[in-house]
Amino acid sequence: MRALPENRPSQMEGRTKFAYYRDNVRMPELAVVNMKNTSFELTAKLEIPKAGAEGVIFCQGGNMAGW
Repeated sequence: MRALPENRPSQMEGRTKFAYYRDNVRMPELAVVNMKNTSFELTAKLEIPKAGAEGVIFCQGGNMAGW
């Protein structure tokens, strides 16, 4: 029973704001806010160098699916 994710203590319970940084990669699903099947607002504060930039701003998913 303890192996099931829904039976584990939540580090996210009660929180409404989260900050993630570029070094936050490959985080376990239970260590990040659950955004599946719900509405949410995402705000990203970016500093674009004068020379321009390209790349991913935000992504979520794994080897089976994601966005």
